[in-house]
Amino acid sequence: MKTIKFNVTTSYRNIPDSKYHSDIKKMEDLKENEPEKWLEVIKHQFNKYPLIDVKSGDVVNVPDWYYETQKNDVIEVARSFDKYKDKAGNRVPFDVEEAIRHGDIGHNEENKTMMTIKKFELVQETIKKASW
Repeated sequence: MKTIKFNVTTSYRNIPDSKYHSDIKKMEDLKENEPEKWLEVIKHQFNKYPLIDVKSGDVVNVPDWYYETQKNDVIEVARSFDKYKDKAGNRVPFDVEEAIRHGDIGHNEENKTMMTIKKFELVQETIKKASW
């Protein structure tokens, strides 16, 4: 298991590591040899492993396979500067000079409206203890 912090709002299926590789192999074989049966099994799998919704900032434990298959995923998101607020908590209109001063954007990036972020960050890796 891996503990990760999501940087995006998304969903994933929490298929245990012990089931993932065998289920994938079975599904590939079925898809190739019996497409009609594969469709029925896929519907069952969606019910067997429901989606888990996560929000940006959530720290959760995920199976190793999920981390390994998605660890390099990046997405483009709009730059947001909601942190610029006055003393009363009201949003202050975006100011390029202020954003550069705070390090939110670099010089020569004034017109860049999107930024690339990783889907999640690794917080901790749980080490499995060997059973003797």
